[in-house]
Amino acid sequence: MTPHNFHPFPVLHTNRLCLRKLSESDVAPIYNYHCNKEHFPYVDMLEHQTLEDSRQFIKKMNTGVEENNWVIWAITDASTNAVIGTISLWNLSSDGRKGELGYGLHPGNTGKGLMTEALKEVLKYGFHAMGLETIEAYTHKNHERSISLLEKNGFRRVKTVTEKGPSGKLMELAMFEKKVSESHV
Repeated sequence: MTPHNFHPFPVLHTNRLCLRKLSESDVAPIYNYHCNKEHFPYVDMLEHQTLEDSRQFIKKMNTGVEENNWVIWAITDASTNAVIGTISLWNLSSDGRKGELGYGLHPGNTGKGLMTEALKEVLKYGFHAMGLETIEAYTHKNHERSISLLEKNGFRRVKTVTEKGPSGKLMELAMFEKKVSESHV
């Protein structure tokens, strides 16, 4: 159990985005992303076969938030409330000093600086509100856009690791980290 408390849920705002809790109304956009492996070619994530899979995913994510195990935000367009991705801090250490970043944007939303905008707010929240000292991120060693995002936001590459994903497939991942002492957020 981590020493973090996500009650009330930490809604974050930027110029173009609102980062809010996932809700039942997000089932369709979550399904539309998760049902097609082409949307996440560098991640070994199981595809959702039905809307019920996405409903259960949202329920599982929100249960983890309620139990203070992680925090996951729906990245939404501030003017329309349309879900365009997710971003999370999870795999939190028991002493509350370290967390892992997870993120993904739905097709058609990449290359616009939206994830950088969301990431800056999540880093502020992680370092200042949660008191994390280190935030890690793992990305496929060949995922150039993800690597670029991390490097542009002050993460430094630490090592390459091989891990087994949910499907049992081995993946070579680049591990990045950012420390609060190196943070300018």
